[in-house]
Amino acid sequence: PAPPGQTLLPYTTLFRSDDYLAVAHRQDEISLISVQVAWPGLTKMVKLPDPDKRSPFNRPLRKGHSKKYADYLDLVPRPYTPPIALWTDPANVQIDEISELPKIGNTRFVVAKFDKSTRDQINILDGQHRIYGAYLLNEQYQEELRRARENRRRAESLGGAELIEEAQKREQTAKDKLQRFADMTINVQIALTGDTALAKQIFSDVADNAL
Repeated sequence: PAPPGQTLLPYTTLFRSDDYLAVAHRQDEISLISVQVAWPGLTKMVKLPDPDKRSPFNRPLRKGHSKKYADYLDLVPRPYTPPIALWTDPANVQIDEISELPKIGNTRFVVAKFDKSTRDQINILDGQHRIYGAYLLNEQYQEELRRARENRRRAESLGGAELIEEAQKREQTAKDKLQRFADMTINVQIALTGDTALAKQIFSDVADNAL
């Protein structure tokens, strides 16, 4: 039941979008929103690049390069990731302005609601190796946790305090790795355009001006 004076939204309204606090702004004629997304969420927010198929909006993906980035996130005590650039048709995002917060120039605070049914239409402009590397690392951590839990259950069935304690430590280590990864938030800038020619131009501009 709804609390007094409130109305519960239908299930389909509550769960049909991924909602983010965002900053909406412009670069000349390009409309953008910037959001903070945790790594596990980002790997599910976009259409993942395919190592065997080149995107028309990006360079070929080198899986080995992504694996090196996964190792960097895994092993370095204080890893840093520069902003990721994406693009999607504005029809895939509902933007609700937060009227209580001030608008400064062409910058305003909004809630950006991404339609879950159009996740495959959120494309990468810059950062595909980082995103795929994070995906690989998440898969690695999930597998480590699965194996640690199996090992702990096996230890409990065999008995022995030392064996069980060691298995529990291994499981906790796997959980801690996943939690550390889930706590890493990334700045993501999303160009709102349905113009594929513009998206290709932006990618080309980023690549040409990288130096």
